[in-house]
Amino acid sequence: MALTKDMKLPSDEELTVPQEITLSTPWLKAVAPYMAKHCEDQINEFMLRRKELQDPRATLKEGAAVTACGVDFLRSLKKTCAKETETLANCVDQSSARLFMSKCHDQQKVLDACIEEKLQITRPKMGYFSKLHVYDSKHPAPEPKVRDYKAEAAKVLKELPEDYHLRKDYRNDENYFCNKDYGWSPLVQVTLFLWIYKHTFLSGSIMESFLKSWKAVSWENVQLRVDGEIKAIGQRQDEGEVGRKILVDESNKYRENTTKVIFEDFLSFMLK
Repeated sequence: MALTKDMKLPSDEELTVPQEITLSTPWLKAVAPYMAKHCEDQINEFMLRRKELQDPRATLKEGAAVTACGVDFLRSLKKTCAKETETLANCVDQSSARLFMSKCHDQQKVLDACIEEKLQITRPKMGYFSKLHVYDSKHPAPEPKVRDYKAEAAKVLKELPEDYHLRKDYRNDENYFCNKDYGWSPLVQVTLFLWIYKHTFLSGSIMESFLKSWKAVSWENVQLRVDGEIKAIGQRQDEGEVGRKILVDESNKYRENTTKVIFEDFLSFMLK
């Protein structure tokens, strides 16, 4: 949604909830499936209203309800399975650098049993929250609003002063095909090009001259020229091999002479 100067934003009091959820990542990963299952109705209501209304200001009450439900679940969990939750959270925190749950299945099974026994919440199966769910909201579906953009644009143009500078490159239906400032439109240009191409290049006289030129080509001369190019390429390759061999021989001789001189200098230095 676009923000305008006339938009009313919520106050700090409307954005404040009695208790925020301040969990670190390991603890949140440890309790997230159970919390989501416990607060499933509140979460569905919030997400549905958020999608339908397309206005975050209109769903502050539903968002606060989700937060309150999460806080209530954490308080119940603290009273019943605090030790098991702490064990799983510590395992997630310390077992891997990326906080993988796959390293802590044993601790997770213990917490599953505790929550199922004392809070009657069964851990959702893998992929449960990715499936499609049908939710019947207590709020009626909002009526779709269709904006009249032409009326809004006409109102804006009417409010402009008479001497307001307007752009000259806007499209006008009356001069769409040919504009006095910019010439022919791209559609007309393409149409003219195709018409000229059809009636010139594809005409009979041009095609006849093209076929005559094609038939007049001497393929023997073409073959001789190709053979000459291939022979020249082979000759250049042979010359390159000879030059490479000469370069390698010279390099070996230089290395042998250099090694010999260095060895003689070393002996003379040691014998002094």
